[in-house]
Amino acid sequence: MFIIHNHIKDYPEPNVLDIGADEKEAENVPLFSAGIHPKLIDKSFSENFAAVTRLASHPHCAAIGECGIDIFSSATVEEQKEAFMQHLRLAQQYAKPVIIHCVRAYSEIISALNITKFTFPVVMHSYNGNIQTTQQLLRRENIYFSFSDKILAPNCAALKSLDIIPIERIMIETDNSNSPLQPIVSLISDVKRVGEESLIAHNIQLFKSITHS
Repeated sequence: MFIIHNHIKDYPEPNVLDIGADEKEAENVPLFSAGIHPKLIDKSFSENFAAVTRLASHPHCAAIGECGIDIFSSATVEEQKEAFMQHLRLAQQYAKPVIIHCVRAYSEIISALNITKFTFPVVMHSYNGNIQTTQQLLRRENIYFSFSDKILAPNCAALKSLDIIPIERIMIETDNSNSPLQPIVSLISDVKRVGEESLIAHNIQLFKSITHS
């Protein structure tokens, strides 16, 4: 299994490790993503984003993010949206995919994607959108849905969305959990009525395609 989004250093699976804006970490992992989490947007954003900009050209940089909009951030939605669009423009400049963190702000995420005319792969990490949101996102051919162990919760909104998401646009991640991936694989396999081996093979292919690895 290849993992598109991971916060756990030295996780045994091939993965994209989120290093934020930590330039020292860039030399220690084969693939990483760089970005400013919306909850970390503060007065030091310009300085931190300068580091992300430098990291974007690093040969180990596979993606920009996680970045996005979270209504529980101390920064305003307007501030977060502007910061998110800076990430999108940077990713567009370096032809990188983006890994998006979104909490109750999907309309603003879609708006930012439209404004920037972003064309590279968009990964909605630890996805938990309802069917209506999923239908909106599916209209964009460059959006993919990455599921963490949150989908195992009985009240997970995204569980119902699995029915309408094509397997070609489904990914799997650890996020910041040490939980095994097998229950996520089994659940998605059952819902999509595909064998686990086929799901894993698809995930590996999609990972390589998005990260150019």
